[in-house]
Amino acid sequence: LPMEVGSLQGWQAHILALLAAREPERFVAAAKDVLLNANGSVVHVMLQALSNVPKKYRPSATEIGVAAIERTRRVLGRSFGETDNFALISGLAPSQFVAADWEDQWKDWMPAVRAALADSLQAVFVGLSVPQKNRVCDLLEALLSDSTYQVRRAAARSFSRLDAGR
Repeated sequence: LPMEVGSLQGWQAHILALLAAREPERFVAAAKDVLLNANGSVVHVMLQALSNVPKKYRPSATEIGVAAIERTRRVLGRSFGETDNFALISGLAPSQFVAADWEDQWKDWMPAVRAALADSLQAVFVGLSVPQKNRVCDLLEALLSDSTYQVRRAAARSFSRLDAGR
């Protein structure tokens, strides 16, 4: 990109996301670079734009969704959380979202972020394979034992909507 990633505005990120979806060979690398290095509001605008692209452009959106998972795992911490992005990322790259090792890091996250993860796992459940559905259930079961009521409640609510037999 001809400019600093930190100076990128939301509207520029929106346009870049749409270009990356339509012409991946030209723009996906730039979109991933922005996604990995930009501030949270710019990333959110990009993810929203990608979430609304037509199905025929989804393969490149999935590739960018994988980069968003990497960024999320890198930036979330005790005093920072982008709770809105989980739902967007899970819609872009559902299989990769479920496969990510969230449990290795969530002890360092704020409770609201862990609760948002539980909600996003429920939202992505329908289109998954049986092993992936089992992974979702395993993650939610682990969140059911969280020390914070907000997280346990979100996990229980999500779990109850997924599989009444477990």
